[in-house]
Amino acid sequence: MSTVRERPGIAVVGDTELVPPVLTGLVGLGHEVVLTGRDAGEARARGRALPEAAGAGEPDFVFVCGAGDSSEVVAAVRARLRGGGVVVNTCAPPWESTHRLGRWIGRDDLALVSQPRVEGWPATAEEFARPECLVIGSASWWAGEAVAALYRSVAAPVLHTDVNSADLLPHAVNGYAAVKQSFVNSLAELCDRVGADVSRVVEALSYDTRFGAFPTGSAPLSAGQHRSLHELLRWSDSGERLLSTALDEPGS
Repeated sequence: MSTVRERPGIAVVGDTELVPPVLTGLVGLGHEVVLTGRDAGEARARGRALPEAAGAGEPDFVFVCGAGDSSEVVAAVRARLRGGGVVVNTCAPPWESTHRLGRWIGRDDLALVSQPRVEGWPATAEEFARPECLVIGSASWWAGEAVAALYRSVAAPVLHTDVNSADLLPHAVNGYAAVKQSFVNSLAELCDRVGADVSRVVEALSYDTRFGAFPTGSAPLSAGQHRSLHELLRWSDSGERLLSTALDEPGS
């Protein structure tokens, strides 16, 4: 077990487009946060409003927000994080695997925590501070609790789990959304064939609490979502198979 300081220092590294809302969101929660190295210069050059670095020593936490340059991000974490510190992987590409990120960093004195953005990547600090759920995956009880404590002022349920389950969750969310979209696309084809109004059918389904809201158009992947989602969908060939399976096996 490690000891995190009463007022811990936090560093944020990774993709220049993904870092700013996490950085400013953590500052908004009252933490001392620093954006390190080239990321800070590039973000400010793009007109991003970022807080000045506070506490440029060894941080207790490093949030990894993907990577434009994987080797640079790994080097920054390896060099800066204090012994017994915590690596928080937000699961943005290419670090969908927290264990793989840990192997690249190559330091046994660090704890690994997976904390994916399940509802999608925040565009603003306000969105960062209003997650639908905080999912925290770790093999270390104290590390998971330490990360949860960073969000003490956030009104959201906290789900503690293992690293692999947390890493998989964004894929599961994206996969479910894609399957739902595929079903609606197939339903639209069926409605067209029989002369039904797909918008009214989907609206009727949305009132059933078992289904919830349905997508009404294409849903392209956004920043922080997972490119490997397309591989998850290769099995389907077409949405028609999905719809026919549902019709052949109702309620299954």
